[in-house]
Amino acid sequence: MNQPPWDTEVGDKYIIHYTYGCDYDMKGKLTYGKVGEWRFDKRSYDSIPPPRNLTMPPPGVSQSVVTLVKMVNEATANIPNWGV
Repeated sequence: MNQPPWDTEVGDKYIIHYTYGCDYDMKGKLTYGKVGEWRFDKRSYDSIPPPRNLTMPPPGVSQSVVTLVKMVNEATANIPNWGV
């Protein structure tokens, strides 16, 4: 099991346990505990679904976070009428 942003690599894990918010500056540095310039936090979507095509994290962000955002984008792109 992988827990971004703390687990930085995906490796051979096949479960992403998304619990923590992912906040980074635009240099790819984690700003945990402070809202980052780039952010993906499930709590931002407690009353609305996340949009399709979330902005990818800046260079330097851990592979686990990049994979998480790619997977959310893939899922929302393939669900008919997502966000309608």
